[in-house]
Amino acid sequence: MHSHPWFGLTRRLKLVLLPLIAAILTAIFVVLDKYYLTVLDPNPYVYCFISLWLGILSMFVFMLIMRIPLKKKHLIGVHLDPNFTGFILPKGKLLFLLLVAGACASISSLCYFYLVGVSSPSTMIPFQRLVIVYLIALESISDRESPSMIETQSIVMIIGGIFLMSLTDLNFNIWTILIVLGPYNLAIMGLTIALQKAKRMMYNHRRNDALNMRFWSLGFNAVILSFILIPFMTPEFFASLASVNATMVTVTIASMMISTISYVAYIRALGVTKMSTVNAIMAFAIILGIPFTFIGNFFFPSAFGSLDASPLFWVFKGIGALLIVLAIVVLALSQVKAYLLIYLDGPADPILQKLIALRGITTVSAVSGDLLLIAILKIRTLGKAYRTLVTDLEKIEGIKRVTTLTNLKEWEKL
Repeated sequence: MHSHPWFGLTRRLKLVLLPLIAAILTAIFVVLDKYYLTVLDPNPYVYCFISLWLGILSMFVFMLIMRIPLKKKHLIGVHLDPNFTGFILPKGKLLFLLLVAGACASISSLCYFYLVGVSSPSTMIPFQRLVIVYLIALESISDRESPSMIETQSIVMIIGGIFLMSLTDLNFNIWTILIVLGPYNLAIMGLTIALQKAKRMMYNHRRNDALNMRFWSLGFNAVILSFILIPFMTPEFFASLASVNATMVTVTIASMMISTISYVAYIRALGVTKMSTVNAIMAFAIILGIPFTFIGNFFFPSAFGSLDASPLFWVFKGIGALLIVLAIVVLALSQVKAYLLIYLDGPADPILQKLIALRGITTVSAVSGDLLLIAILKIRTLGKAYRTLVTDLEKIEGIKRVTTLTNLKEWEKL
């Protein structure tokens, strides 16, 4: 399968740039959404409704532009995702995963717009990184293992940091905290899992592209959320909807298109590296929330939530942001890396796909000489690495024996 190079960048550089781009754009569209709900219209349900439908319309036009061929017959969209070939019609498992993603996104979107309306960007952005706690808990349940000490400490640091940052927001109360801990982050977890599975599966003999995944999941999100919003469609809702003007439409489309590019970068990152690594780099958005709120309030006073000038405010914000960033970075870096020399009894082809499907196996290479495969295992703890080696590899027929070479230290030429 031919893959068009992404602006000539190396794979390692792309693994850093994709989540970093997503983090910066996330901070920008959260600020735009806050501006809309503070200055233009405070009704979060109306803004949620028009955002999704204007978003899907603008996304459709954007997809048409991405289908325009450039030199060498490459489509413009190939520069955003090398797997892009134009519109696809999802079927089977892919359709199911995108429906699940759309359903989860509808719940998270409703919670998101409500939370943006009652908090500042510097408080809102950290809530989106709380999802890593849920993912670690789900991973531990599926592995039937207790979280490691590093994982437990990181979870406590993330939760503590988020609550420290929320203490500085006077509009935050027990109900908004319950929304953050419950439906908001649970829905983000479901969305993330569905998107990652969809991105990594093969469809029509190639990997799924992030543009189509965004388009279809956003479409399902808009339809499902429209039904969820029916109880909120009061006369005030329709009056607010009728008062939408050109400025509101412009801000909404700008926010949704920035959100689209952010999601495309995020989905691509999920397809090529670990969730913890993606979140570690995206934690940069937490730091951006504070200066973006400050800059926004400088040009539009009080439009982006209040920033207290007291030393206690900055102590809470600073310590909270530091705890979250440190915890996520520690989670990303605290992993075991090993090279597995896998000796086979027969042909390698039937075994390759089974190996790459194992959690923690990032690369499998067939080498010359004996019937041998070399796999790279990256996982957070030795216990989970042992489970992969002993339990999962034993289930694969055709493997004669496995030699494990644990990576103690690695040097890289700069």
